[in-house]
Amino acid sequence: MTQGETHTNGSTMNHLTQSRHTRLFAAMAVALTLVCGPLTADAQVSSSGAPGATDTTSAEADASAFDRADRRSRSIIAQMLCTRQSSALRRQGAFGSPDAAGSTLHCAVIDDRYVAVTFDVDTVQSVVQRLAAVELALSTRRTEPLDTARIVAVDRASRTALSQASAQFTQEQRQFATYKHRFDGDSIEVWFVPAAVLNGQTLTVGGERGYIFSPDGAMLARIVDESAHMRRLAWPDSGLITITSLSRVVPSMTELLMANLLNRNGREVAIQTQTQVATLVGQGSDAVWLFVARTP
Repeated sequence: MTQGETHTNGSTMNHLTQSRHTRLFAAMAVALTLVCGPLTADAQVSSSGAPGATDTTSAEADASAFDRADRRSRSIIAQMLCTRQSSALRRQGAFGSPDAAGSTLHCAVIDDRYVAVTFDVDTVQSVVQRLAAVELALSTRRTEPLDTARIVAVDRASRTALSQASAQFTQEQRQFATYKHRFDGDSIEVWFVPAAVLNGQTLTVGGERGYIFSPDGAMLARIVDESAHMRRLAWPDSGLITITSLSRVVPSMTELLMANLLNRNGREVAIQTQTQVATLVGQGSDAVWLFVARTP
């Protein structure tokens, strides 16, 4: 399985149209600078307002959960960008000849820098083979040693998640892309995002499935299933875009993913949950989430 691979389940993935909707993902090309320098936090929870809650302890917990979910969505965007750049470098021969480079592509954060790795894994002996790595900031081969045990752990988690998720997506005849990453140093996460969310033809959120593993990739700790909640939202030509969430406080991964992509493309965006309206103020690395509690 390839990082960022689109699974079509027997059908051909729709190509991006040239309509106004696809301009959303022009931000992905512009934002490639994200993987060419130190990692930055694109959007943070504002200290001037906490997510809707009635007491300090609950408000702090909600703010922390919102921030973690937001950072997760931005990490997945970074994986998208890394995959795009890595695929181009692979075509250019940066990983070596096609026969020498491994078949699996993985984006890893090492020393606060994105490193693209191609490899194969002997699943019986858990041994990495045909390993090659490229520093994305310089587009040059990395010569420093890599922790292959961490690479095997991510591959193990990815294979386990795919074996569980693919049957449901096949049954639903739903195309999806796969993104895998280490998150916050305490887990490996594998996310399956419907192609409808990513193809830019409509403003679509929901439908994702996330598999949260232990850091060694051996234990599946939790499954996040939003597969029943995929839906299209209104997309005005100009002005504020409001994403209506089904959640009480913390939006789903694709709701935050879409909000951050829209923000990168210069659109005003807010997410309305059951208890609050969260609005992104500023753009990109300067963007801050501001919260206004909703009246019961």
